[in-house]
Amino acid sequence: MLIGFSYGAANPIGKGTFTMDDYGYSVGFAKPGYSFNVNFHYRLNNWFGLSASLIKTSNDINTANLGEITFPGHYASEIGQKVNKPTSNGCLLIGAFIKKSGFPLYGKIQVGYGFVQAADVTFVLKDNNGTPTGFTMQSDAPFGFAYSAGIGAIFPVYKKLALTISVDFVSCLATPNVVLMNERTAAPVGFNTYDYSSYSINSQLGIAYMFK
Repeated sequence: MLIGFSYGAANPIGKGTFTMDDYGYSVGFAKPGYSFNVNFHYRLNNWFGLSASLIKTSNDINTANLGEITFPGHYASEIGQKVNKPTSNGCLLIGAFIKKSGFPLYGKIQVGYGFVQAADVTFVLKDNNGTPTGFTMQSDAPFGFAYSAGIGAIFPVYKKLALTISVDFVSCLATPNVVLMNERTAAPVGFNTYDYSSYSINSQLGIAYMFK
């Protein structure tokens, strides 16, 4: 039995992760971010075991790309941008792993539940009279199906302590409701259709405690 903590990079990939599908566009807005995992492994025999993971990721957003498409006709340099809060997701996953006893490498696959919350971004534009007007992108944080698959290695280093390395594909398919608010009128002004499902490759280093 093992419990471990790991930290590393979360690299967004593929369709989703701030991808716009309106008008034939397919533009990704997410930037590389970080991921933090709590991992649990329980061996059943010399080859197989059960696994559970608590995963938290955070990714910043490319406001220049988002601003150009959200406010057509304005150049990025004309739009004041501020990221109040990056996008984030969290997943609780359970599954199985395969690892030969005494061999460091393992593979695992997991399914579970998680949330996605889109980035909170403020844009400031000037209207026809030159008056600055603020627009804030806001979202809720709904829950949905999540899954992951990956490989890793466990290297005992001192008594019951071990170093861990892992590379996992992680996806959370929850889709937040995102609105663009006019700060002057406090009214929603609509928003394009985006896919905020989260897809990332998480590469991590960590430390683990082996109970057996």
